[in-house]
Amino acid sequence: MNLWISAAISIFVILLPILLAILLRKRSKVSWYIFCVGILTFFAAQVVHLPLNRLLSEIGLLPTGTPEGKSLIWMAAILGLTAGLTEELARVVGYAVVGKARRYEDGIMMGLGHGGLEAMVLSALTIASVASLTFLIESGTMRVDLSPEQSAALDRQLGIMNSSPIASLLPAVERVIALAIQVSLSVMVLQAFVRRNWLYVVAAILIHALFDFVAVIGVNLIESFWILEGMLALFTLPLVIWLWHLKPSRVGKTPKISYTITQEIHTFGNSVSKEFLYQWRSRRLIIVCAVFLVFGMISPLLAKFTPQLLGSIEEAQQFAELIPEPTIDDAYDQYIRNITQFGFILAILLGMGAIAGEKERGTASMILSKPLPRGFFVVSKYIAQSAVYLLAFILAAIAATYYTAILFDTFDKAAFLAINLLLLAWLLVFAAITLLGSAIGRTTVAAGGMAFLGSVLVFLLGSIPQFGALAPGGLIVWANQLAVGESVAPNTGALAMSLVFVLILLITAVAVFEQQEL
Repeated sequence: MNLWISAAISIFVILLPILLAILLRKRSKVSWYIFCVGILTFFAAQVVHLPLNRLLSEIGLLPTGTPEGKSLIWMAAILGLTAGLTEELARVVGYAVVGKARRYEDGIMMGLGHGGLEAMVLSALTIASVASLTFLIESGTMRVDLSPEQSAALDRQLGIMNSSPIASLLPAVERVIALAIQVSLSVMVLQAFVRRNWLYVVAAILIHALFDFVAVIGVNLIESFWILEGMLALFTLPLVIWLWHLKPSRVGKTPKISYTITQEIHTFGNSVSKEFLYQWRSRRLIIVCAVFLVFGMISPLLAKFTPQLLGSIEEAQQFAELIPEPTIDDAYDQYIRNITQFGFILAILLGMGAIAGEKERGTASMILSKPLPRGFFVVSKYIAQSAVYLLAFILAAIAATYYTAILFDTFDKAAFLAINLLLLAWLLVFAAITLLGSAIGRTTVAAGGMAFLGSVLVFLLGSIPQFGALAPGGLIVWANQLAVGESVAPNTGALAMSLVFVLILLITAVAVFEQQEL
């Protein structure tokens, strides 16, 4: 399986729920808020589901290893029931939270959020696995310290990957089927509220459990994954037909006023252009570029001349002797530390007033009095900020390249380019966090405080062993590994998960802003 093909398919699957939600919003007036509640229902369900399965394993109710026969059936039944109970009951709580959102379209949107987060996370994990396997194959260390069972599982996975180019589509097919199931079950749970019949919740739990039961049995007994996906698709088909027949007729209803794609692109382009102009007129562009330019210049200079500077200070001469001869690795390290230590603070200072400042000044209501969707208003600000950071990184990289090439003997331009791209991806996560804080906060100060708190939470997430490698901080670890020339598997999982973070943060910012009275 080509890594680039797998990455492209994973990105498509990550974007698919959002694209479907956008199409739904063009046909019906449904809020992003419901999509966000769907995201929360899946997250909350997993907070209960995963520890519950671990507990059942510890007390012996859930078989471990590679069960067969009755043990396999028991394991599949338990896994299906725990998934069905936690996820469907989480949906019940979600519908209780959204209150009067009881339309068919609301159920679809809830399902897109719930199943969408699942698709995004699993796609990120898929590309991480493919990258790791590709690295192991190329490095020749694939079977080191593997048990016979693990080696057999690896052979099976490699067989799927190498069977044909079409095998790259398997993860996408699986996620599309799962998304159809999640949307159908969300609408089914909604019927419990609409028709005041809680048997719909029971039915959703049982159907969810049965689907997972079939999936677990199939993974262990069916050699061909295409046959397995075909079985799951047939299982899903009756639900999709039921969902289609449940769709309310639009005859006699006033259609939602919608603009053509050309009009929307033109409106969005104008909004982005105005944000670019604001970045220039407010001198944010100049300030950020100047700061990054300084980072690019001083990083190799500090790495090269710090021992000499310490040696010129009488009190610090003893420490100067302890510092080894500077190398290009020190220049890389200094550059990365400068960006990571000050970059996220700069992102907060630049973005905390993006929306909150306009709400304070009253300009937001004036701008939105024109036919400008609030989503365009929010996203255009993020795009403008991203462009500012991109330009700043280009200037920093040019300055760092110039001084590093002069001060050190060798310079790997490709590695340094990759380091800058990883740092940019890392920084854009904090820009999205700040934009969400600015959407929530009524004042710029409050927005800055929330952005700082959100940034701290992201840093803490990176310190959790189970999740740290896939957190945005994993990009910094990868950049440091490139800096020292270490041969490691590319952490594409952290890159994909950072994209997921940004998308969810932006959608949440739009959802919050849509609910506010200006």
